[in-house]
Amino acid sequence: MKAARGIGLLTYRNYEILHQKQTDPDVNKLDHYKASSYIHHQGDKLVNRFNAYSYWILTKAMDSHNLARGRDKLENVLKSISQPTLIIGITTDILCPLREQRLLRDHIPNAKLVEIDSTYGHDGFLVEHERISKAVGDWLHSIV
Repeated sequence: MKAARGIGLLTYRNYEILHQKQTDPDVNKLDHYKASSYIHHQGDKLVNRFNAYSYWILTKAMDSHNLARGRDKLENVLKSISQPTLIIGITTDILCPLREQRLLRDHIPNAKLVEIDSTYGHDGFLVEHERISKAVGDWLHSIV
């Protein structure tokens, strides 16, 4: 699980942020790098929060989620959503790419997409909380 978390961290952020936040100032350092310490720390946190079976169940649920399963084409299923919908996408998120957010916007009636330009990749939804809160607040005011 620690290794999975470490690999996952490389997809949550991007090169620029990792380079900016995790580069060691000592170029002669041979071990215990800032980046590896951070990755190990995040792995330890994950192991302390989940047992392996629970983590497997969560990842299986995410990997197998399919709105269209047993129904119709995805586009038709999305068209059946009648509630106003806010979709927020982060420009550098490779796990939930903007092309998927745009597909949702294009097929859900009354959908609005807010694209947030951020260098934080998938973690942008955590780091950009002020911009996301503003987008949600503005959207809520627009639908009442």
